[in-house]
Amino acid sequence: MGSKQIFTKTEILTPLAILDRGYNKASKVPSSRNNQLLKIYSKIAVITAGGWIEDGMKSLVEISAIKLRDNNGQCRLRGDVEFIFGFSYKQHFSKALMFAFGAHGLEYIEDEIGATDLVVLESSLGNLKSWRDHAAHSYSVIISATPTRVIGEMSKIIPILKKIEKSTKKYRDIHF
Repeated sequence: MGSKQIFTKTEILTPLAILDRGYNKASKVPSSRNNQLLKIYSKIAVITAGGWIEDGMKSLVEISAIKLRDNNGQCRLRGDVEFIFGFSYKQHFSKALMFAFGAHGLEYIEDEIGATDLVVLESSLGNLKSWRDHAAHSYSVIISATPTRVIGEMSKIIPILKKIEKSTKKYRDIHF
């Protein structure tokens, strides 16, 4: 797991850009079919971004889990994180970091990131989660999150997620 990057921009921004191009093309010609396409592009963008964040969160846990000597401990940690459904910061992301690195580790990681970036991360994840919840639980309503807005939120948080990834690896190297 050493040099593999978890949060790579191209991995998420490329598919979001494709969805954005489709959305923009469909928005130029008003029709009922294109209105359906607008909903679909928006929903796919939000759900894709959320899934990417959740997968990355689980990969961060692997940084800690592979250092556990006992296979039962590894399985237990991975199992606990599998039951974290969502990606809001306080309810999901910090809980996964706490499971993986403990309270001391979470405090270390948050100190490394800084209060300003944590506020930005929490706000952007909150927006994405709100859009994702709306997209996942409604069919007929066009959600307010266009692919462009999703790309904007992701562009804000990717550098912060990279800082978290760097901090978790640094913490692992120091303490494990």
